Order: sequence, then structure tokens, then C-alpha cells
Amino acid sequence: MLLSEETVLAGGDRFILRGFSPLANFGYTVGGGAVLHPKPPARRGAGKAVPEALPRLRSEDPAERVLAMVEDAGAAGVTPAEAAVVAGLGAERTRGILTELAAKGMITEVPASGKLWHRSAISGSSAFCAKALALLHDRHPERGGFPREEIASQFPTPPDPGFLSLALEGNASISRQGELHFLPARKPKAVELGSPLARKVAEFIRAAGDAAPGRAELLEAVKSVAAEPREVEKVVDGLARAGEIVRVKELLFDGAALRGIQEKLVAFLAKRGEVTVPEFKEMTGLSRKYIIPLLEHFDATKVTLRVGDKRVLRKGK
Repeated sequence: MLLSEETVLAGGDRFILRGFSPLANFGYTVGGGAVLHPKPPARRGAGKAVPEALPRLRSEDPAERVLAMVEDAGAAGVTPAEAAVVAGLGAERTRGILTELAAKGMITEVPASGKLWHRSAISGSSAFCAKALALLHDRHPERGGFPREEIASQFPTPPDPGFLSLALEGNASISRQGELHFLPARKPKAVELGSPLARKVAEFIRAAGDAAPGRAELLEAVKSVAAEPREVEKVVDGLARAGEIVRVKELLFDGAALRGIQEKLVAFLAKRGEVTVPEFKEMTGLSRKYIIPLLEHFDATKVTLRVGDKRVLRKGK
């Protein structure tokens, strides 16, 4: 049903439909009912069956309505406020129900995203991640792994970063090394790290120090040894697996240089408790080109935890 203008609705609200012409024995009343979902997710395909969770929004049990709403959202996830609106409950009561459902393992919340996902959505996306990685391994057999961004690009709709992390971590068939994810059975054989090309790549990145180069800079630097980008990429993957270099987004850091930056950051946090982006920039002397990718790398490798606009040291670090 489409309304002629926007209105405020919540799950459980009752409505009456009236027509322009009277009906025999009924006057102008056409029908009525109750709102199940004021803003349901888009559903593709004509004549699709009613989603399994949708009828449960009629349940007399508030917890069942909240759970059905989270399940119906699928990979998009929901916020606690959205769950409260659809379930027709207050914010405080909904938060209590969500806490109980999370304790039972039926839903998972990602604080950084402010959203919740049903376990079926996480399970389905975990399976999709394995398929996406298999496809990436087929396309790039020489590479040892793939960053989250490449896996996310295989999804029909770009997934929430926090949700993607849940999906990747929830699949035991997927392994991780640094920022790269891979299927162990599809990992290529190690490359010869003593070759002239490998030495040239390692020396160039080591000489760059904290000012890590990108792919284009590396290709230009080693073109006298290897003109084929795929050959260089294969060596980079081998050096990354050996810990000689570390991929940070599109940047290639020398392993020792990156450890030095991390040690400075950990020492700063141990003393000050938190760090802002400008403080990290001043500490390292690097430009914003490096600062944001580095901070996100330390978040992803669980060295730091982002809290608002600041980073704090994760427990145990």
C-alpha cells in the first residue's frame, strides 16, 4: 500500500481504508488492518513468497516481533531504534529484549556500526564470502590472499564493514594473514624470495621507510627488472606472507618500519591513554595519505580501538 503523503507509523498501529464511493451495507469503508512494518526492505522479483519472518511480526510476544524484524532486515541490519519502531515498543523495552537475544546468540551487535544482525544473515554471508574468495582465487591464482575491500566488491550490495568482519570471522574455512584473507587449499606455492626481482622490491620498500610506496610507484621502480605487473604482484604477495612487507590499503610498508610506527603508537597510548588523528600525525611526521590508512590498519589488527574521533589501546596490548 502506498500513501499519498508521508506519515508516522509504528508496528501494530491500526488503520482504516475508506474509498471515494460508498459500498452497499458498508458506507465508505473499504477495509482495515494493522501495520506490520512501516518501512519494509525492498524485495526483488515478482511473485516472491512472503518472507518467513514477516508473519511473525503479528506475534503477541514482543521478543518474537523484535527477532522477526532483525531477521527480515537480512544483511542490511537494523538499529535498536528501527527495531523499536517496527516492533511497536519503547526504546528501553526494546533494548532489554535485544540484550537478551544477543545473550542467546540469536543476534549480534556491532557497536562501531550501531547495528544488529540476525545469525542467519551472518551465516549466509559467511558462505558467500567463501564463494567470493574462491572466485578471486580463480581470477588471480598467483595471489596469496585478498583484502576485505576486494571481497566486499563481490557482494550485490556493498556490506557494512562490521558485518563483513562478522561474516569472515564466522567461516572456519577462511584464513587470515595480516589484512589478507584466503582459502588455505587455494593458496599458491611460495615464490622465490631470493630472486633479483624479490630483492629489488624488498630493497625499494625498505628504503622508503615510513613513506610507503603504492603499487604504481613500485612498478615504476622495478620496471628494469620486471615489466609484467602480475609478476611483481606475485613477489609482493610472497614478501607479505614472509612478513617482509605489509599491505596497508594501497600502501606497501616495510615490515620493520611498520613495527616501529606501531611501537611509537603503543608507547604513546600507554602514557596518554588516547590519541587523535592530529596527534598521530604529529607523532609520526607523516602526511594524511598515510595517517588514516595506518590508523585503520591498527584498528583492523586489534592494536587499537576507535572510540569516536579517538583511538585507545585494546586490552592486552
